[in-house]
Amino acid sequence: MKPQSLGLTFLCLCLTACGGTAARSSSSAGGTVLAAGFTAKNVSGGYGLSILTFGAAASGVITADGNGSITAGQETVNAGGLSCHGTVSGSYTINADGSGDATLFLTEDAASSAKGCQALAAHYSLALVNGGQEILIAEQDATVVATGVAVKQ
Repeated sequence: MKPQSLGLTFLCLCLTACGGTAARSSSSAGGTVLAAGFTAKNVSGGYGLSILTFGAAASGVITADGNGSITAGQETVNAGGLSCHGTVSGSYTINADGSGDATLFLTEDAASSAKGCQALAAHYSLALVNGGQEILIAEQDATVVATGVAVKQ
């Protein structure tokens, strides 16, 4: 796997971290009740992330605007010993039940580009947990299997 793919995975994790209030899931005699009331506003402010895949790991921070955009972020990815660093940007959507998706872009810095790192885009599914304080992340691109978590700073 290319280091850039891992970086995008990391970005997605960051993007999924969120905070806010919403109903929690619960079980009752009538069945399972899903969480409700989540919006893009539940993902706002700074988040720390970590993403893991086979042979690679990434960590970083992102800033979400609460309106569906990642406005700032930094990520470092190590894939097979090649360490790459860059900036993160992107967009996200959050459904009322706390699920969502994100598209993240990693733009490598000059030093990483000189080592062979490349800009990359990745797509993620998201799930808000703990009332929106954490985000579970899973990459949805055909060439990468990666998962992670983002936590509100």
